[in-house]
Amino acid sequence: MTAVKTIFKTIFKIFPALLLMTVTVSGCRPGTGDVAAEDREAAPEFSLASVEGEELGLGDLSGKVAILDFWATWCSPCHLQAEILEELQEEFAGQDLEIVSIDTGEVAERVRTFVEKNPKAFAVLIDADSKVSDEFEVTALPTVILLDRQGRIAFTSVGLTPANELRPVIQTELEPAPT
Repeated sequence: MTAVKTIFKTIFKIFPALLLMTVTVSGCRPGTGDVAAEDREAAPEFSLASVEGEELGLGDLSGKVAILDFWATWCSPCHLQAEILEELQEEFAGQDLEIVSIDTGEVAERVRTFVEKNPKAFAVLIDADSKVSDEFEVTALPTVILLDRQGRIAFTSVGLTPANELRPVIQTELEPAPT
């Protein structure tokens, strides 16, 4: 009987650490995918309110290369992702690149309070009921989705995505179409 107790005690001691490790690794593991132009699917239509109360949707991104950054205030890797995206926004300033941050699953007031304390250099939208996140099949945070100028999904990455992975995709999408 003591052997069984010892096993259960050990399991209960290490379970929280294993759970934390699993969550941390899944939030930081890039699952990257470039999609060939002929295989790209149209992004789902959406319209969400920003933290300022303005509506922004897929139609507003037409003709631009857009990065959709799905995140939450409680997600530490998401904060690092935002810093990476701010760096890329500065690097590609003056070009047709639009970065849109979409907080998922949180009430508007929490997101507004967070953004007031941690301002972003790009639009922050609120997907409180996670409907848009579900439409884009977001399964973990952060998730970065790059849309081409036609509003099709060109690239998806689950987990923290470094600038050196995003930069070449952005550059390719910003290049003028061959004539």
